[in-house]
Amino acid sequence: MKTFNTIAVLLICLLSSGSMMAQSKNDVATKHEVDKMPEYPGGMTELVGYLGNTIKYPEGAKKAGAEATIFIKFVVDKKGKVTKVSSMSKEEDTREDMIMEAIRVIKSMPNWMPAEKDGKKVACEMVLPIKFKLN
Repeated sequence: MKTFNTIAVLLICLLSSGSMMAQSKNDVATKHEVDKMPEYPGGMTELVGYLGNTIKYPEGAKKAGAEATIFIKFVVDKKGKVTKVSSMSKEEDTREDMIMEAIRVIKSMPNWMPAEKDGKKVACEMVLPIKFKLN
């Protein structure tokens, strides 16, 4: 039995409102510059399932009763590969073990379907919130 709840409700709300962000950076498109955003294989249901099955609540954070939402920035490149993974959360605001676990899980994601602009595949920067919450 899981002892925590990952992003299910938060993620669904953010994505349905278009807040899974894509931001401009060099040759990386923004959500306003693409015709089609990147998509996790199988869509939202599969993404939530992947995160729920893959995230391991850090033992130290669990013992400390720590909870947090970690915002992870990454690029889905032209081939759908997840690259340039980093945290937007500051270590002084949350625990490093939670940040590292969120980064680990995002780095281990399978390839996404890449963004498209004018019928061509383009790289697109994304921000995904991962919520660590004890039950």
